[in-house]
Amino acid sequence: MLAARVARDLVRIAFLLERRWAPYGKWLMAAFTRLALADLVGRHLRHALRAAHWREREAALCAAASHLAAATNRLGLAVPVDPAPRRFFAASELIQRAVLQKLLVIGEAA
Repeated sequence: MLAARVARDLVRIAFLLERRWAPYGKWLMAAFTRLALADLVGRHLRHALRAAHWREREAALCAAASHLAAATNRLGLAVPVDPAPRRFFAASELIQRAVLQKLLVIGEAA
């Protein structure tokens, strides 16, 4: 379930990057397929949602997030971010730095 929520958030970020309004949940994925980023990002999201092992999900979600971070950099609207996933401190899990920053902001609001 967590992977599906992260995938949904990444889809919403893709809409923002293409400067399009994301429709409500019922139509979100249908509209996503019409975005320019959908082919590249969508294949990683599909792989993440079908993965049998958490490491596969992790790699696929990181790949999707990295493509979105690179797309953000190409827009030039903000300070460029490193799109490569990193280890989460000493843990073995990978995380994309921009996703970590989002999680930290959400944690402050709670």
